[in-house]
Amino acid sequence: MLRTTSVALAALLLQSVAAAMAAPPVAPSTGYYAVVDTHGNLIRGSVGTAAIHAGTGGVIVTFPVDVTNCSYDATLARAIRHGGAEERAGFISVVRSAIYATGVFVDIRGPNNKPHDRPFHLFVAC
Repeated sequence: MLRTTSVALAALLLQSVAAAMAAPPVAPSTGYYAVVDTHGNLIRGSVGTAAIHAGTGGVIVTFPVDVTNCSYDATLARAIRHGGAEERAGFISVVRSAIYATGVFVDIRGPNNKPHDRPFHLFVAC
C-alpha cells in the first residue's frame, strides 16, 4: 500500500512539473508598419497610419490604435517603390510619442549625430 501511494504521488509530482514547464499560451498580436520618405511623408503603411514631419530629423507616425504598450522597431531604408538612391549612413531611434497615445516619435541623425532627414521603415507590434 505504501509503495502504491508513493508511486501515485511521484506521478502527480511529475504531472505538476510538466504543467509548470509547459510554454505559456501565445497572446494574439497585431503588427502595423509605415514607410516614410526623406520629407516625412508616408509612402505606404497600414490602414489608418499617418506621418507628421516634426522638424529636421523628427517624424511622428500615428496608427489607428493606442501603441503605448507596443514595441517599436525602425531602420533607415529606401522609401520609394522603384529603387532610388542608396541609403546614407545615420542613426535612428524610436520612442512612444509624448503627444499622441497612437503615435511613435522617430529621431533620425546623420553620421555626425546632428538631426537629419532620412527615409525609414517602421514596424510596431502590439
